[in-house]
Amino acid sequence: MPTSRRIAVAALLLVLAGLAVVFLGGGVGSCLGPLGVTTVQCIHATGITPAVGLGAPLGALALVAAILLLRPGTANPRWRFAGASIGAVAGAFAYLALRQSSMTGASSTGDVITVTLLVDSPALVAVAILAAGAGWLLGGWARSFLVAASA
Repeated sequence: MPTSRRIAVAALLLVLAGLAVVFLGGGVGSCLGPLGVTTVQCIHATGITPAVGLGAPLGALALVAAILLLRPGTANPRWRFAGASIGAVAGAFAYLALRQSSMTGASSTGDVITVTLLVDSPALVAVAILAAGAGWLLGGWARSFLVAASA
């Protein structure tokens, strides 16, 4: 594929990534009731936790595809695949380890409420996709570095 076409397709992918993030964003629970209902109280009442929505993984996929289109790196496919696999798993574990798992706050009556937050699956997928893209790039770099170091 010619370079100008790659740049055009990558630009289109970046626009689609932006549109996905903007228009397919997540949501939060909506609580109708007396004034002063807090976020924690709303999550406790509805069970709906804030989420990033489908825009994040689709945007991440388009972003990684655009980067890989501009820098395809067809050499060392085994190392690149290994890097992508390790990156995706490491990114998923890092997200699970570092995410906020509970939220504590006051209710409108002054009581302290703690709610458990569910795993945000679209956010987990988005992080894994981004980490896989980084692993793909680093896998090719690591192979080149090891070959140069051994020479």
